Amino acid sequence: MVQCGSFRGAEQAETVRAQLAFEGFDSKITTNNGWNRVVIGPVKGKENADSTLNRLKMAGHTNCIRLAAGG
Repeated sequence: MVQCGSFRGAEQAETVRAQLAFEGFDSKITTNNGWNRVVIGPVKGKENADSTLNRLKMAGHTNCIRLAAGG
């Protein structure tokens, strides 16, 4: 799984999710303990996650991180 943001405000998370969708990334918002996380995945394997991260960085999303399995 790749995380591209964690926000208290749902509107901020939705803005990032919509931007990712516009750029061709299939993301979703998960909510837990008041935090709205924008995530892509699950992504199978470290190599696929790293490839996704590289594509995100090339699109200007330098704040995305790879999460451990189970994220």
